[in-house]
Amino acid sequence: MSADALENLLKISDAVALPGCSDGVQAAYAHADEDWRTQADRAVKHLAATGDAFNVDHLRQLGLPEPETSQQWGSVFAAARTRGIIYLAGFTLHRDRSGEMRPVRVWRGVPGGEAA
Repeated sequence: MSADALENLLKISDAVALPGCSDGVQAAYAHADEDWRTQADRAVKHLAATGDAFNVDHLRQLGLPEPETSQQWGSVFAAARTRGIIYLAGFTLHRDRSGEMRPVRVWRGVPGGEAA
């Protein structure tokens, strides 16, 4: 693969760029299925507008399918945080598919933010 071809593959469009986020987060968001990403963004805005605390499990409860990679969940929250829609409100424990308890971030909508 040529250097130009590799550069084009790795290029992230301005429409999905997340300034201030790591390259990995930006890549996860940019390379998520566009329909999934749109649904996820809408779901986060909906949950943010309620004023209640929420996490990834709430997106699943709304019927959002699993993304291609687990990093894409985090990238959706990073995008909403970067855009001033949500803020980190804390952590809770979540039982993953293997049965292990893991900490997950809990989010809230920014009062007066885009989702309000």
